[in-house]
Amino acid sequence: MFRRALYLLLLAATALTSVGAGSFPAGAQQEATDDNPSPKGHINVLTVSGLIDSVVADSVDDAVRGAEGDGALALIIQLDSPGAVIERAAMTTLLDRLASTKVPIGVWVGPAGASADFAAAELLGPTDQRGRAPGATIGKAAKGLVLQAPTLGDFVVTFDGARTRAGTLDTAEVVITDGQPRRRPIVEVRFVESPLAARFLHITASPAITFLLLLAGVGLLLLELFSLGGGLAAGTAVFCLIPAFFGLAELPTRPLGLGLVGLAAVGAAVDLQAGTARVWTAISALSLIASTIVLFGDGLGGPVSIPWPASVLGTTGFLLLVVRALPSVIRSRTTAGATGPGGEPPGSLVQEPAL
Repeated sequence: MFRRALYLLLLAATALTSVGAGSFPAGAQQEATDDNPSPKGHINVLTVSGLIDSVVADSVDDAVRGAEGDGALALIIQLDSPGAVIERAAMTTLLDRLASTKVPIGVWVGPAGASADFAAAELLGPTDQRGRAPGATIGKAAKGLVLQAPTLGDFVVTFDGARTRAGTLDTAEVVITDGQPRRRPIVEVRFVESPLAARFLHITASPAITFLLLLAGVGLLLLELFSLGGGLAAGTAVFCLIPAFFGLAELPTRPLGLGLVGLAAVGAAVDLQAGTARVWTAISALSLIASTIVLFGDGLGGPVSIPWPASVLGTTGFLLLVVRALPSVIRSRTTAGATGPGGEPPGSLVQEPAL
C-alpha cells in the first residue's frame, strides 16, 4: 500500500512538470507510394526495458487498453529485461491481462544482445507470437515456440498468416526484388510510450540509480548539517531522496543493507564532528562497501544487484565528500568565524590614530 501510494504521488508530482506527457503514438504516417503502399491497419509496439516493476506493469496494461481502443491489429512488446521485482500476485495479474485481451499479443526479445531473464521470460507465455533477435537470450520460464526475427520489421512479417485469438492476420505481401521474392509489411507500425513521468520513475527505480540517488541525498544532508548552507543542500537532498525512496520501495531492499548505509552516514558524521578522519571513517567506508553487496535481495526468481560501476562511483564519491570536501568546508567556516573581515579577532577594537 505504501509503495503504491508513493508511486501515485510521485507520478502526479512529476506530471506537473511535463505538458502533454500522456501515451501517444510515436510512429509517423508515411505517404503511400508503389514501394510503400497505403497501410492496411496498424500494429502498436511498446518497448519494455529494465526490470519489470509496477511502472512497467501499468504501462503494459495501458498499452493493451490503448490497442483495444484504437483498433490495432496486434500489440507487440519489444522486450529487454533482466527480470521482475513486482510481487507474484501482480505478475499473475499482468499475465492474465495479456491472456484475456482480444487483441493479438506478440513479444519480440530484441534487438541483438537483449534478454528476457527469470520472470521476464514469463511474458512470452500468454502471447500469440514470440520472436527473438540473433544473440538475444531467453530464460527457462518462457513457453511456446520462439521464432528467429533479426529485426522488429521481420517480426511484424511473421504475423502474416498467423492464426491468432482474433483470427488470421494479414500483415505482409510478397514482392519481387532483384528477381527474388520477399515479404514486406503492409501495416503501419506505431510506437506507443508511457507518460514521461512514468518513464522517469522507472529509470529512478533501477538499482544503480536508486543507490546513487540515496548516497547523493545522504551526502547533501551531511553537507547541510556541517556547512549551515541555508537550506539549499537540504532542499536538493530532498529531490534526491524522494525518488530514491521510491526505488527502494520498488526493489527488493534488505533492511541490513539500508542499515549499513545509515551506519556509513553516522560514522562519517562522528569524525566530521571530531575534525579528523579516524576509526569512524574506516567504519563508514567498510559499511558503505558492504551495503553495495547486501542492499538488494532477489526479485521474482533472480538476484537484483548494483552494477559495479555504480558501486565504485557511489562509494568513491561519498568517501571523497566526507574525507576531503566536507573537512575543507568546515575548516573554512571555522576560520571565517574566528577572524573578522580584516583578519582581526571578532570583537577586537581598532585604535584610531592620535591627532
